Amino acid sequence: MSTAPGQPATLHDDLPPAVLEAAIGWMVKLESAATDSGLRAACERWRAADPLHEQAWRQLHWAEEDFHLLPASSASLAGDTLARLETQRRSQRGRRQALKALVLGGTALGLGWQLGRQGNPLPALTADLRSSTGERRQITLEDGTRLVLNTHTAVDLRFSTQERLLVLLRGEIFLDSGADAAHGGKRPLRIRTAQGVFQALGTRFHVRQDEAATWLSVTEGAVALPSASAEAARIAHAGEVWHVGAEGASPVRDTPLDLTAWTEGVLVARQMRLEDFLAELGRYRSGWLRCDPAVAELRISGVFQLHDTDLVLTALTQTLPVRVKQRSRYWIMVENAR
Repeated sequence: MSTAPGQPATLHDDLPPAVLEAAIGWMVKLESAATDSGLRAACERWRAADPLHEQAWRQLHWAEEDFHLLPASSASLAGDTLARLETQRRSQRGRRQALKALVLGGTALGLGWQLGRQGNPLPALTADLRSSTGERRQITLEDGTRLVLNTHTAVDLRFSTQERLLVLLRGEIFLDSGADAAHGGKRPLRIRTAQGVFQALGTRFHVRQDEAATWLSVTEGAVALPSASAEAARIAHAGEVWHVGAEGASPVRDTPLDLTAWTEGVLVARQMRLEDFLAELGRYRSGWLRCDPAVAELRISGVFQLHDTDLVLTALTQTLPVRVKQRSRYWIMVENAR
């Protein structure tokens, strides 16, 4: 299994200190001059000049991201901790120290929570293909399959002479199955999730791994659902959405969330509970995003651009009787405006 380019710094200790220092320097400069296109271009040239430069850059992002993945039960701790981090960010020296602490200290708070939440997160952390929070990645596989990874997704590739198997460890993917011409189209394309194995039948489809279930949405063709035997296999057809959980597979007629809109860079909600909407939006940004129970049942509909989640939060205050309480850019509570 290959090493993912977005692997966290806590799993690698072979970066030269000078390279790490340089990466931190670039990050600090860019954050203090975000609109400087010349500086951004220079940083991109530095990253492209050496694979170690790109590795250091990605590790910084992953380390900071893992630090901010704290649960609701730790909201007070998260708010206080991240507020202190924001204070450090006011000076370049403080920012450098904060980034070093995140990388060299192992991001204990964030990673510790992930161990408790996911049991063993290492398979996802060392996956063949990964995307960071808010990132969409498009890859063409060796068989011609076009694969799109949504935010915070991890996939292992297990291609053999017998099958083309993708293991979805977390997140969600969209696939346009390839012809696999080099093998005469004989190898079946399969997706494995925690709920079982899905087999593509010449198709375009979406698979999402939630904590206790898998969602399947078929755009074209058909997909065979997980089953105990080939004879009992159920088939999902184009236009259908299926939910596969502990009680088996069942078709879903209407969902408040358009499951494939993310491939176009948008979040489409239809009378969605505000609490659920924020949980979905939170997948595209680092940090803690919740709402007060008093406004959890408010309904929201619309098409929202995912490239700027802060604008989405601002839009909420203009369409719903809510206000956004922000202790830092990583701790946000949506509450009643009255």
